[in-house]
Amino acid sequence: MLLPKPTPKETIIGQIFAVGALHIKSEGYKGPSGLVSPVYVDNRMLLSFPSFFYGIVSAMKEMVAKDIGEEKIDVIAGTAVGGVPWATLLSFALQKPLVFTRPKAKDHGKKRIVEGVLKNGQRVLLVEDHVISGFSSISSANALRAEGAQVSHVLSVTADGIKETEKYYAREGLILHTLVNLAEMIHYGKAKTLINTEESALVLGWLLGPHPFIDADPKPHERGK
Repeated sequence: MLLPKPTPKETIIGQIFAVGALHIKSEGYKGPSGLVSPVYVDNRMLLSFPSFFYGIVSAMKEMVAKDIGEEKIDVIAGTAVGGVPWATLLSFALQKPLVFTRPKAKDHGKKRIVEGVLKNGQRVLLVEDHVISGFSSISSANALRAEGAQVSHVLSVTADGIKETEKYYAREGLILHTLVNLAEMIHYGKAKTLINTEESALVLGWLLGPHPFIDADPKPHERGK
């Protein structure tokens, strides 16, 4: 697949703001883990702009080559719903097979959580659109592992970047790779006067934590994002 040059980090952030994908409110947004964040990042909006998402996928492809190694990946997996489009584009760019994971098994048909062809022992790169706590990634990774896959890496377009998530991933045997983190988005937005001082302080203060979701749920892999 012929792709444009990888989009630089600052340009990706500018595109996120340009499409209105970043939302801030003081009362916060509750994620499936129960963690309440003052920010909601809706990267699905970027998918409506091919001139944006092609460069982002190119940046993802470059990150895979530099930080993981294309030769160490057999299959690309997307987490439903947000990760599936990005996984699809990346699988085409890398010419790797694609599967995707559901939050829970269907109650009809074959009642599967993992959809697509996945062979025992295959090395899977899990793709997300945005990571908050990491609950959905770990749930998906465990579903893939239950099918016999090896899952060590998660690649996300963006992530909140809180320190507890890194520890949480490490505990579950996963490494998170992300193009842009939330602090970078907030610093950019403040510098470009796209967000005000109060919004910047709210988010940066929240990022400092603590975020006790790891200790609050002893079996997080049994839940959803």
